[in-house]
Amino acid sequence: MDSIVEKQKDPCLMKTHFLKPYVTSIDGPVAELPRHHHSVSSSDLEDLFSRISFTGFWFADGNFRSWAKKMEALHEPTWRKAGIFEAIKTSTYKIVEDQSLISALVEKWCPETKSFVFPWGEATITLEDVMVILGFSVLGSPVFAPLESSETRDSVEKLEKARVEILENMRDKSGRRVSQVQWMLSFRDSDDTMEEHEAFLAMWLSHFVFPQRSRRSVSKIVLPIAVRLARGERIALAAPVLASVYRDLGQIQAFARDDKSTKSLVLRSLFKLVQVWAWERFRGIRPEAREISKGEPRIAQWSCLNKNDKKNEKSLSFDGFDWRPYTKPLENWNPPRFYLEEATWMTVDDDVDDEFLSFARCVRS
Repeated sequence: MDSIVEKQKDPCLMKTHFLKPYVTSIDGPVAELPRHHHSVSSSDLEDLFSRISFTGFWFADGNFRSWAKKMEALHEPTWRKAGIFEAIKTSTYKIVEDQSLISALVEKWCPETKSFVFPWGEATITLEDVMVILGFSVLGSPVFAPLESSETRDSVEKLEKARVEILENMRDKSGRRVSQVQWMLSFRDSDDTMEEHEAFLAMWLSHFVFPQRSRRSVSKIVLPIAVRLARGERIALAAPVLASVYRDLGQIQAFARDDKSTKSLVLRSLFKLVQVWAWERFRGIRPEAREISKGEPRIAQWSCLNKNDKKNEKSLSFDGFDWRPYTKPLENWNPPRFYLEEATWMTVDDDVDDEFLSFARCVRS
């Protein structure tokens, strides 16, 4: 691996790494694609789907949407500052699960390279897809950064105490989960607007960002994250969301290879990202997109659509693959500003805005 040190106008040195070319001539051999030593067939995968639960396809019901609408009216500036405004809006749209498409994609997943290996080459889901499709921020603090003030720690303790009280008052102790109904009864329309906001974000994180169980519940682990977001702290949610998708793609393959297993598998990642990624990229497998209304996020074009029953193996061909789907404007949706028509040089420094800085983070990841 070669390296160069680049000196910019400001006194800042940046070390850049480049991989040495594998071949030195166009007449040389072409590098082979990764081989699937333990691949599984899509037919085997489809047989297992009755034992696989996808929490990542949960959709928001009317109660959540009405609460979200109320919270948006009160806290939109805070959501934008924290980088979750688009993500919360996106989570209110329903993506109908297409098991046959997911099976076809899982069959081509390579855990070693974290990519789908098609006959024509490799492609994968990236931070750019998480940012554009689901609206999560690639910038900000780590998800599990420590709380820096006694005020935030006190807020987390109050939420934890309320959660414990809900569990203790349950008639059926076997389930041991805090349902959406119980959580909303405890916090919605509370006199403490900050506490209500924190509780809403805790439920959103539990159901639509980091779902932990096969049934909806409010998780204790997200409470510190909710408290930080409620104060406008930007947290880099995109990276752990993508990492969990990578993890679950590998888990399905491992589950399918375990022929003796009779257990069930609960996938806790936002697997709808995999399906929407495929719809965005492959023209031959997606249903006809609906028109996006003014102010809606990009994912709205796929909301509540049924699968395309006309797709086949050829639908995942190179000819039908779109390398840059997000650069194309749609009705009532414009591409992010970092998709420029002409190449340009930009210096990533303190003066660059978050939109361009986000894309730089995607490129460097």
